[in-house]
Parts: sequence; C-alpha cells; structure tokens
Amino acid sequence: MLKTILSISGKPGLYKLISQGKNMLIVESLADKKRFPAYGNEKIISLGDIAMYTDSDDVPLREVFAAMKKKENGAAVVMDLKKPLKTICVLTWLRCYLPSIATVCMYPTSRS
Repeated sequence: MLKTILSISGKPGLYKLISQGKNMLIVESLADKKRFPAYGNEKIISLGDIAMYTDSDDVPLREVFAAMKKKENGAAVVMDLKKPLKTICVLTWLRCYLPSIATVCMYPTSRS
C-alpha cells in the first residue's frame, strides 16, 4: 500500500499513484482528489522507500506505522497540523512510537 502513496518534491501533500505512462505518472491528490501528470524530471518518492533514522539502524516507515497502530490499539492517530507545533512536542510524540529516533540527524530547517 505504501508503494502507491507518493511524495512529489515542490508540491504539498501526498499523492496516490493511479497510472503509469511512458514518461509520466498519473497521480491523484489525497487531499482534494484532483488528478494530474507527474513527469520524470520531478523528484518523486514512494512512502514505501522512506525510513526514519534511529540510534542503531534505519526503520522503514511501514514499521513506524505498525508501531503506531499497535500502541494505539488500532485507533486513528490524531495530530492537529493546523496549530503550530514545537520541535520538542513532535519529538516527544514520535518517541512514544519510536523510542530510539535519532534527533542528531534532524536539521534545524526540519525542526521548526
């Protein structure tokens, strides 16, 4: 499932892979369901290829999501993204699910 969810550099949000053409992908925004082409010159990455740094090893995002699901007993994880969050709050929240997250690998631009 995570292989078909994409992040496209320079575009906000996440996208679902709908179809694949010769030099492009047809993607659908998860937010507003609008479809459009994504071309090969754009940096496109699948959530299935993303991992989080920890103190010992990289943990695939699917394992992080599985840990969240297990800790929450299958309930939805809720985070209000409309209100500004401090880095400390986000790290504390992430440590509930991934205790060994490597904060030294976070850059100041990703901490604001």
